[in-house]
Amino acid sequence: MLSGGILPIYRAGFRCNVVELKIDASQSFGGLAEVAGFRTEILKRILSEICPCKVHLRIDWAMRGYRQPDLTAGDWAKFDDLFRDAPKGISDLALQFTVDLNVPLNEYLTRILSMCAPLRVNRLEVHMNAPDIFVRYRNGGVGGQGYLRRVMRGMDIPLFARQTAQHIPTLCVFVLGLPPGLKSQWRIARSHFGDVRLDQVEL
Repeated sequence: MLSGGILPIYRAGFRCNVVELKIDASQSFGGLAEVAGFRTEILKRILSEICPCKVHLRIDWAMRGYRQPDLTAGDWAKFDDLFRDAPKGISDLALQFTVDLNVPLNEYLTRILSMCAPLRVNRLEVHMNAPDIFVRYRNGGVGGQGYLRRVMRGMDIPLFARQTAQHIPTLCVFVLGLPPGLKSQWRIARSHFGDVRLDQVEL
């Protein structure tokens, strides 16, 4: 397995095929816009030169701090195009997103579907997390996980799993992980007419 940040791996200039690639694309010195522009092109080049079978990718979409610019339509388009020319040998993909809870969750889900649509993987995992949020209650207690749980549980997980399966016709297994510790896994079967059937796996 080859593991590391996106820039160290790129600068190392690997030209050999690897079975598994674990890469952190969230490390940025220029903010989210740089991740969307410069680093998506680097990541596409890394994938084409290494041709991994399994990919673990971490992307930070959280707006941390007042200096972080919002992503523009052009920035989002670069993410949408990330896997358009991905090597056909990728069979397993695990995506880990850090998201901003001030952005509607459905917007992130739409972007994830657009990003993954060109893929022809057998297994896809999507893990979503958010920066720790601390809420101070009247009794003096401090907590944040309950807030995260309510926000993330508001999504329709079966619907998102079905939409993902419809976007990726080769998908056999879909896993969705939400904080704190919520995880669902789905087996996907298709009829001769292309209809999708989902069976949830007990974990």
